[in-house]
Amino acid sequence: MASFTVYVAGPVLRPGAELAPRVGWLFAELEATAKAHGMQLVLPTYSERLDRLAAHPFAQEIRDRIGKTDATIAVIARPASAQDISGHSIAMEAHETALAGKPIALLLEDADLPPPRLLAALDRVSIYAFGGPGTLDALFENLAKDLNDMAR
Repeated sequence: MASFTVYVAGPVLRPGAELAPRVGWLFAELEATAKAHGMQLVLPTYSERLDRLAAHPFAQEIRDRIGKTDATIAVIARPASAQDISGHSIAMEAHETALAGKPIALLLEDADLPPPRLLAALDRVSIYAFGGPGTLDALFENLAKDLNDMAR
């Protein structure tokens, strides 16, 4: 089995902000499940340098990060508050992944959250609503299948 690295686009904890209640827990579950499937994750982490970049250098940095990975999981969560801007770059990250021809999985924080229509329309996208046992296993099994098929 090949080892793959998966970029996670999603909410980032910034100073003075809070994440949606289940996001930290969901990231921990993603890490554990990825490890069980022999994959590594690149989780969203706060970077003051990245936050200060203008639009074009920011986009290039994200492109570079996505270029070093094999696939992307876009975590779509309910905002923790009206000031929560954590999800603003997710569409761009998913778009860059699609342009790179890599698989994308949308992971909805809960089953009642509709997938963003623009992201759902991207090539090679699979949609999962986190709702119980087996959801994350299915996500990683399908990513591995897509990636192995692409390698052939």
